[in-house]
Amino acid sequence: MGYQSASVAIGLIALIPGIAAAQAPAPAKPVEYYNPQWSPDRRTLLFESSRDGGKLTVFTVALDGSRLTKLTSSDYHNEQPNWSHDGRRIVFSSDRTGHLEIFLMNADGSNQTQLTQTPSGAYYGASFSPDDQWILYQGRGETPRLNDQVHSIRPDGSGYRRLTDTTLVSEGPNWSADGKRIFFTRYQPPKQYWRELTRDEMKAMNQSQEIVSMALDGSGFTRLTNNDVRDCCAALSSDGKSVRFVSARGGTEAAYLSERNGW
Repeated sequence: MGYQSASVAIGLIALIPGIAAAQAPAPAKPVEYYNPQWSPDRRTLLFESSRDGGKLTVFTVALDGSRLTKLTSSDYHNEQPNWSHDGRRIVFSSDRTGHLEIFLMNADGSNQTQLTQTPSGAYYGASFSPDDQWILYQGRGETPRLNDQVHSIRPDGSGYRRLTDTTLVSEGPNWSADGKRIFFTRYQPPKQYWRELTRDEMKAMNQSQEIVSMALDGSGFTRLTNNDVRDCCAALSSDGKSVRFVSARGGTEAAYLSERNGW
């Protein structure tokens, strides 16, 4: 799932018959489509869009463009949807409570349930483990702070765990194919808040990003890259044999594909 991008979303939506015809009247600003995710049976596309009033809303559509279905309200932002591996549930983020929280719903949009509680922070980037027993996500307890951490929780809301410590920023978690390990980006923030960063500090912070992994219980921490340039955004292939990541090791940022080897 980590291999998707906003540009792919735009391309997929544009190519599926029926989407353009079903488009609502053009709003004042361009309509956006993001985070396309095929259902496990490859028959339904899950995505988020501002097509229904400006705020991001979760939709599904059949492969032939039929059955366009709005799953969440457009009164608030609902974003970053991900399927469970059995295709029965969808995890997503929503700010309907005033803060970005993790929610779960059935594939038809019913039974929308809040899984996280934060008084002033933000949680997002959620995904199911390969066996659908855990949900992995990132977030922080205070929105302006530079301290995103990796968290896990069961789909019924039990078993919450913060998997990383707060001394470094940890973000972009992804599962290994067997669900035994997680991969994420880690770096040292020079300041506590985004607003305090100078341009040079932000550049240095980005260059300090490295890819790490650990077991789901937080043990077995392993640093996978060690460079003076940015390495981030690791995502494993579905068979677990290769990994894609972003790196500036060639002088400019580019996507790399590598055999997993020791990863």
